[in-house]
Amino acid sequence: LVGASLGGAISIILAAESPELVENLVLIDAQGFIDGKESDISDGAAKFGVSVLKSQPLRYYANIISYYDKKYSTWEAMRIGRLHCFTDSWERASIDFVKSGGFIVSDKVSQVKQKTLVLWGKQDNILDVSTTKKFQKSLLRNEIIIIDKCGHVPHIEKPIETAEYIL
Repeated sequence: LVGASLGGAISIILAAESPELVENLVLIDAQGFIDGKESDISDGAAKFGVSVLKSQPLRYYANIISYYDKKYSTWEAMRIGRLHCFTDSWERASIDFVKSGGFIVSDKVSQVKQKTLVLWGKQDNILDVSTTKKFQKSLLRNEIIIIDKCGHVPHIEKPIETAEYIL
């Protein structure tokens, strides 16, 4: 099972809670140690926050800081990166996610018993490379690989190198 970024959090939960479904785990610049907390924020305030998340300026900024090699930070990449924001259920699901506190995964990381490969872009500006040390301490069976001259999305910036490590 391979999970990148927030998908890494989902992968951690699945590996910990349903180990019979996951033989090996690969985490790529994965979110594993930022736990949210339930909020009593109003739907209106949450809806405003979600609209900011969907905005072109914020998405373009996130696009720029995602990559070490800025040739990948294109307008088209930003547009593709926000396509999911226009699905019918995205706004309601995002409001519910914000109010629920999101994924609480830090307590699940140490429950992962599968062999786990942790790949990280050395120049990740979204989730700092120091996060790998937390994974190294928390995961029973792990291998940490740091990819130089790479940001938050090694599978895009360094796809061949990333694939070789996974395979």
